[in-house]
Amino acid sequence: MDKKFGILTLPFEANYGYILQAFALSKIIEKNNAQPILLNRGWNESNPSLIHRFKRNIYYKYFCKNIISLFKKINQTETIRSSSTLRTVCESLKLNGIIVGSDQVWSVPNTRGAELNYFLDFLDSNSNIKRYSYAASLGKDSLIANEEEKIRIGNLLKKFEVVTVREDSGVDILKHEFDIDSTCVLDPTLLITGAEWDAFVSNYKNNNELVTYILDTNKDKVDSIKRYASTNRLKVYNLYNRKFKPYYSVEHWLTKIRNANFVIVDSFHGMVFAIIFKKQFIAIANNKRGKTRFISLLHKLGLENRLVDNASQIKQLTFDEIDYQKVGEALKRERIESLKIINHIINPDN
Repeated sequence: MDKKFGILTLPFEANYGYILQAFALSKIIEKNNAQPILLNRGWNESNPSLIHRFKRNIYYKYFCKNIISLFKKINQTETIRSSSTLRTVCESLKLNGIIVGSDQVWSVPNTRGAELNYFLDFLDSNSNIKRYSYAASLGKDSLIANEEEKIRIGNLLKKFEVVTVREDSGVDILKHEFDIDSTCVLDPTLLITGAEWDAFVSNYKNNNELVTYILDTNKDKVDSIKRYASTNRLKVYNLYNRKFKPYYSVEHWLTKIRNANFVIVDSFHGMVFAIIFKKQFIAIANNKRGKTRFISLLHKLGLENRLVDNASQIKQLTFDEIDYQKVGEALKRERIESLKIINHIINPDN
């Protein structure tokens, strides 16, 4: 593999979707006969207290020991904590290009701990490294940044060879704010088929379970889930119910969704893997973390009716069984177009 492409995504977080999207993008780059290198950008250097360092050490060594295993399989750099180090590392690696994405890398309020690195502000103007984005997300249906940041972002985006985003709203925002043309593509996890993801599933059995992955719980969600499970004679298995225990492994997380009778989530990637594994599901809109990404994907697949604004609607609505033959056809079309773009990024002369 003569070509090398850096992947610049968010700093490591104990989050299944984050790990799986980074892993998926690296695999797709490999499939295009190039070497992926995750540029392991952390937040900028700080001087945490001794107590903070102790807590962080316990958190990573105990709570994250299972979830981090798949992340470690991604070819990556050491943790980088400054723009100057990031620039030096990228130049020393002799990268052909850097692909920014996926996930909410363009949510400016959430990434100021890394300056504007996710718009590749650290590259010299005369750098030979080409700039791309794949499924970059702004998180919300508007760009939240001050005027100075917007000017800098607009100038930086004009240097990108290819700009793709994860939500339809992102296409509109970039056009309106910066007159930048972009394309909406699939999240990297959806570029890998269910059969390929099955390699990470440890067993296949029906446990008669309603599997949930609820990131922001409340009484309404808990009561509605219990009621649905009782009505349908299902056992509830909550993938986010850690109770001061280590996170489940990514493989366990995938296995539970793969074997579920029904899935209820307020997580975007929880919804994505319910679709990948052809599960009957309900997604509860997560306005706090961004609703637009749910809407954009479900619209592409004709599944808009699987999204509810609040959990109490679950008992009020009748959900017809999802026709996964139709969904599969729509997903296949979207996957082909998204893969064409990645192929063009890596092999522009083909």
